[in-house]
Amino acid sequence: MPVELSYDLFGSQNAEFAGGPKIVVLHGLFGSRRNWRGAAAALARREGPRGRRPRVYTVDLRHHGESPNRGPFTLEALAEDVCAFIEGPVGGGPVTLLGHSLGGKVALVALQQCPEMIEQLVLADITPFRLSDTLCGELRQVVSALQELQSSPAALESRAAAEETLARRLTSPEVVRFLLHNLRRGEDRRLYLQLGIEAIAAGFDEACRSALPETMPEGAWRETPLLTIRGEKSEYMPPEHFEALTSWFRMHKSISIKNAGHWLHVEKQEEFVNALAKSLEVR
Repeated sequence: MPVELSYDLFGSQNAEFAGGPKIVVLHGLFGSRRNWRGAAAALARREGPRGRRPRVYTVDLRHHGESPNRGPFTLEALAEDVCAFIEGPVGGGPVTLLGHSLGGKVALVALQQCPEMIEQLVLADITPFRLSDTLCGELRQVVSALQELQSSPAALESRAAAEETLARRLTSPEVVRFLLHNLRRGEDRRLYLQLGIEAIAAGFDEACRSALPETMPEGAWRETPLLTIRGEKSEYMPPEHFEALTSWFRMHKSISIKNAGHWLHVEKQEEFVNALAKSLEVR
């Protein structure tokens, strides 16, 4: 059963945007639509075909951000939510579906579930294949650290205490700062973690597994144009995956952003938006 996703719309329904491209953006694991505000706003200011500006929708996946912490954490369930969102608030397809990290895997499964609504797929620093054991191990450490944080009232007394708790378990200050964006204050003014971390922990392998079917189908989704944008310094898109992708997608284009890591849309926002806009034919 799909859950109703929280979202932001950049652009509007007025004449300036009517008939322009519709772009739906899916964030990565432990992220939220807030991570995409800058890039989405910049993209919505571009001019599309016939002078129509794009409408950019950024969503919170279930168990993330302001979307419900309800139901299983599986790629199929998350993709079902996305297809329902496109059919509902977006008003149907065709859309360009852009997914970063986990969001890219969800986007690929959504393409299999509702191909008639998706005209182009964009994978940002992720491929649909299984992640390496090293990357999965690092993500599992993050899940454990967040579970410890959520179960410790003392760690949630202040942001400083929360940061100290995470820093004891995780070596990257950048990752710790990123995770702290998930802290919110309730009506009682106490901090809480705005993540369905127990559901994510229970379904953790979903973030690592392949998003492709076991056998190669002849489905219409294989005809969907695929754009992959990778961070030059990231380990999430190994070179051997690119050759494998050409057997799954007949129209595949790849772009690399120099000196960018996994969070390429933040680290190199202007370069990322320029590359995406050129591919989507918005200027």
